[in-house]
Amino acid sequence: MKDRKKLQDILDAIVAIETYAVSSYADFLADAKTQDAMIGTRNIIVHGYDQVKLPIVWEILERDLASLKAEILKALST
Repeated sequence: MKDRKKLQDILDAIVAIETYAVSSYADFLADAKTQDAMIGTRNIIVHGYDQVKLPIVWEILERDLASLKAEILKALST
């Protein structure tokens, strides 16, 4: 039960990221609010306040978010 709660929390975060995400890398670079939201999330996750590399954040959004969401949905459906 506890694991399902964690998976649901991850899914909720993915949905929020999808809501806030912009459609292009140029828009992402120009949108400080979205960058700040992603940076804030990163700081919470890793408890570090090093400089965030925006190209890496964008790459994760573009490359990894959809597959992570699919895996979380799959896990929640079992």
